[in-house]
Amino acid sequence: MALLRKKSRTDIAKERASDLWDEAADLASKAADVVGPKLHDAADALAPKIKDARDAAAPYVADARDAGASKIGDVRDAVAPRLHDARDAGASRLHDARDLAADRLHAAGPAAAAALGKTRLADTRLADTALVDPPKKGRRFTKVLIVVGLGGLAFWAVRTFTGGGSAGSTYTPPPPPPPAPAPKPAPTAPTDGSVAGDAPSAS
Repeated sequence: MALLRKKSRTDIAKERASDLWDEAADLASKAADVVGPKLHDAADALAPKIKDARDAAAPYVADARDAGASKIGDVRDAVAPRLHDARDAGASRLHDARDLAADRLHAAGPAAAAALGKTRLADTRLADTALVDPPKKGRRFTKVLIVVGLGGLAFWAVRTFTGGGSAGSTYTPPPPPPPAPAPKPAPTAPTDGSVAGDAPSAS
């Protein structure tokens, strides 16, 4: 006798879910069969009523549209003169402000010109004022002479202390001074008792 395998809870839940799904599918199919014809009949019955309601509401919609258009026209007609008046008033004020500004600028012109003239005169006087002593014309020439003199002096010192010169120089050093003469021996006293320096007497 074969042993029966005990089903787990998961297997039992899967079987119940499958059974419920099959039952729901059957119920949905039966409901569609029952409700489908009723929905079709309801649509056929409602279509004339919807058309009648639309035809009945059409005059009201047209009247409301005409009334709205007429109100918009009335508002536009009422606002147009005010806009025109406001535009004219703004143009008039702008013209007056422009004329006033032109008059003030014309009146301020001479004062501005005088102030500008004073400023230019002050600038001219400041430019003519010698804030720094101008450099003397002879200073540059003097500096050049000093630089040339210092350069020549340095060149002469180098040539003198190094004792050299460029090749082919015609400079010859002076000859050495002649030797000093030897000193004369001092006179010696005679041995015979005569005085040195006496001339011999004639006999």
